[in-house]
Amino acid sequence: MNARRILEGRSIRWDAARAQAAYAEGHWVRQSLGEVLEHVEQPEVFLRRIAELAKDDAYIFITTCINAPAVDHIYLWRTTDELEEMITASGLTITEPLRLPYEGKTLEESREENLPINVAYVLAKTPTA
Repeated sequence: MNARRILEGRSIRWDAARAQAAYAEGHWVRQSLGEVLEHVEQPEVFLRRIAELAKDDAYIFITTCINAPAVDHIYLWRTTDELEEMITASGLTITEPLRLPYEGKTLEESREENLPINVAYVLAKTPTA
């Protein structure tokens, strides 16, 4: 169904205060970012903001890729260590890592040959002292 037809004749009100509250620090319980980070100019800033928005017990799930140059990938990690260090420096803790090597290769072979590696992480907000 056409969205314009659905909205025709209806008044849509933007509630700025409510929208702002959705972005209040410590508000989000769950966050899922599938294949987003490689499209962000400053993923470390993006990750820090994710940590700020998350409640202390939030469930955060992200996926991205290593060594996967593409025209729309504006950030390229060369190693899983490089990405994982960025994640932890952003105030997040990796609780469950998943590193998927290039098809038909081991993770070590993929690393040695600089082949694409897909990664998925379950993250938690790093507790502050």
